[in-house]
Amino acid sequence: ATTHTQPAAGANSHKNPPWIGSAQKRVFRCAVCGQIAGAYYGYSAIPERWLSVIKDRKKLDALIDGFTDTFLNKPNEPNDR
Repeated sequence: ATTHTQPAAGANSHKNPPWIGSAQKRVFRCAVCGQIAGAYYGYSAIPERWLSVIKDRKKLDALIDGFTDTFLNKPNEPNDR
């Protein structure tokens, strides 16, 4: 049988368990993959059943529209610097 003991107080007692780092890496990878997929497929590819449960969806849609109008649909302007 495996026994679990607390590490002795010392230099290594502050470290997180080894699974913490790998879980954080998985979350990061999933977030990056989601961002890439979202950029590739676009908002219209998100299933309506996912969107229908978002709280304050109208407010979120307005924010998205404002962002895209400001940063993506703007005509090319000379750099003011």
